[in-house]
Amino acid sequence: MPGLLDNDVAGVGEFDAGEIAGMRSAAWILLATAGINLLAWVVRRNGIPPLGILVDVFLGVQLLELRHGWRAWALVRAGVGAAIGVVLTVGGFFASAGPVVTSTIGVGQLAYCSSLFLLLFGHPSSKRVQAGRLVFALSVVLTVAGFVFTLVRQPT
Repeated sequence: MPGLLDNDVAGVGEFDAGEIAGMRSAAWILLATAGINLLAWVVRRNGIPPLGILVDVFLGVQLLELRHGWRAWALVRAGVGAAIGVVLTVGGFFASAGPVVTSTIGVGQLAYCSSLFLLLFGHPSSKRVQAGRLVFALSVVLTVAGFVFTLVRQPT
C-alpha cells in the first residue's frame, strides 16, 4: 500500500514532475491553512467550526494522494476564495475597521488563492511551482499584517 508521499500512487505516470510538485505543494498549503484555522477556532471557541476547514483537509489529502480529479475541486475552492478576497478588498474601503485592515486581509486572501491557481492549473513548470510557494508566503505575510493592524488599531 503506497503512502501519501510515495510517487508510486496508481496513475502517477500520467503526471509530469511539475504537476506532482504543484499538487503536493497545494496539498500542504491547504492542510497547513486548515490547521491554522482550526487552531484559531479553538482559541476563539465560538460556535461550530467553519466548514472550510473540513473542505481544505479533504482536498489536501486528495491532492497528497495525487488524485487528479480533485484538482479541479481545489481550483473551484480557490475561485470561491478569490471572490471572497475581492469582496474583502473592495469592501474594506467601506468597512468600519478601516480600509487598511480589511483590504490587507482581502489582498492576502487573493494572494493565497493565486498561489493555489499557480500550483494547480495546467502543467506547472518548476519555476511556476516556486512562484506559487512564494506567493503563498506573501499571502501569509499580508494576512498576518492585516490581523496585526486589527489588534493595534486605535478605536475612533
